[in-house]
Amino acid sequence: AKEGYTWTGWEVTNKAGEVVYTLDTNTSSIAFPYGVEDDYTVTATFTENKTTAVVNANVVVDPEKGEFEGYDGATKLENNNLQEADYTLGFLPTVTAKEGYTWTGWEVTNKAGEVVYTLDTNTSSIAFPYGVEDDYTVTATFTKDETPVDPVDPVEPTEPTQPTEPAQPAQPATPSTDNTVNNTTNKTTDNKKVEKTAAKKAEAKNENKKAPKTGDESMPIAYMLTLVGAAVAAIIVLIKRKRTI
Repeated sequence: AKEGYTWTGWEVTNKAGEVVYTLDTNTSSIAFPYGVEDDYTVTATFTENKTTAVVNANVVVDPEKGEFEGYDGATKLENNNLQEADYTLGFLPTVTAKEGYTWTGWEVTNKAGEVVYTLDTNTSSIAFPYGVEDDYTVTATFTKDETPVDPVDPVEPTEPTQPTEPAQPAQPATPSTDNTVNNTTNKTTDNKKVEKTAAKKAEAKNENKKAPKTGDESMPIAYMLTLVGAAVAAIIVLIKRKRTI
């Protein structure tokens, strides 16, 4: 037989195409029916050698996150030639997670790195695609536990800052003295003093004239003239004040 084939024996057919004999490889001669006219064909038979798809699966675990229970710290379990078990991985180990992690199951990837299956922790066996040659990796999966954070102590409130004393307002600058204004004011004050003195003298004269002498008939006339003079003097004083202002 040539490569890819196996010789299995002989097949004998008559002229009508009917199979008369099926013989194995140990046959060395053939006796045909006696006295029967026919044409026979004796054909060598073969079977094609079909290539068997080889499947391997490695079960692995990250030693920082967990370990296989009962395997003394082993991190890789090899399972070869699963085609002999109908492409089935019939056993998966129990995984013990280390502190800070939780075991969640398995992730199965093929030789190309593609995820084929995602399985939980209850999975005990895996059936791979039948007749498909590949190398699989079965990786134990974990989640990291959240570390509780201690509550932060409350911060003591700080004392309120004392308010700053307001700055004293600056004293206004002393206005410059205008000599002209001061001179005018002084003159006005002097004029008022002169007028007041004149008025007082006039009033004193009038008081002396108010008391008439007995038997003097000219006293009423003189008294009237005094009053008129006092009035005129008062008017003059008023006029001067207005002009001064």
